[in-house]
Formats: sequence, structure tokens, C-alpha cells
Amino acid sequence: MNVNLWMGFLFFFFFFVTLFDYFDTGLTLGGLLIGTSTILISHNIPKLYSAKGFGFWMFIGGLLFLLGAFRLFEKESFELFYLTVVGLMVYLSVVIKSKALLASTTLSFFAFIAYYTSKFTDSIGWPITLIALGVLFIALSTLILKLSKKYFT
Repeated sequence: MNVNLWMGFLFFFFFFVTLFDYFDTGLTLGGLLIGTSTILISHNIPKLYSAKGFGFWMFIGGLLFLLGAFRLFEKESFELFYLTVVGLMVYLSVVIKSKALLASTTLSFFAFIAYYTSKFTDSIGWPITLIALGVLFIALSTLILKLSKKYFT
């Protein structure tokens, strides 16, 4: 039963990826829609069929959704609102108790911070920014580990 669910979900996933690519919707809309549906389905399938191993799909769905949200906000004047989306995804991962979603959210948050600080490479404060970024990553990793221990055990 579990193998059939995995194969059906794999077919669903690649069918819609191909469909969105065929209609040339881009990574923004496709990432948002496929990511959202993947998160919802991979959260509800284990409840209905007592299947295991859908954390991988939760991770992939989280990455796709956050990639689509990033592409939506990229190079806009309200680019920092992406951090609000990431914060809401951290809250969602705590509510549904998904370590995979928390991991994908943390990974995308680190990638966004690295992307955003790369805009300041030509400034004189770039070495200081790199040091601050390292301290920020360590602090956020500690916070995420505390969140994980508090709400997922």
C-alpha cells in the first residue's frame, strides 16, 4: 500500500510539474501551487492511510513553495516581506509538527539571508557583514534546534 501511495504521489508531482512547464507559468506560480498542494497532500495522506515516509515530500513541497514565494518578491521594493512568509512557514511547521517543513524553511531562510547580503559586496562593510552573518546563522540554528526540541519531542 505504501509503495502505491508513493508512486501515485510521484506521478501526481511530476504530472503537475510538466503541466506547469508546458503552459510556461514559470517558477513563481508553479512553485506556489505545486508546493502548496504537495504540503497539503503529504500532511494528510499519512492520516488517512497510516503511511510513513511522506516527510520527504513535505520537505520538497516546502522548498517549492518558498522558491515560488521568493520569485514573487525578488527584485521588488517589498523584497523583505519574504521574511514574513518564512516566519509563517516556521509557525506552520510547528503547528503541524513537521520537522521536514522546518528544515526546508530554515534552509530557504539561510539562502535568502546569503542572497540579500550579497548585494553589499562592493561596500566597505562587507567583511563585517560576513562576520555578522556567521553569528546570525549560529544564533538562528540554535533557535531552530530549541524550537525543534521543544515542539517536536
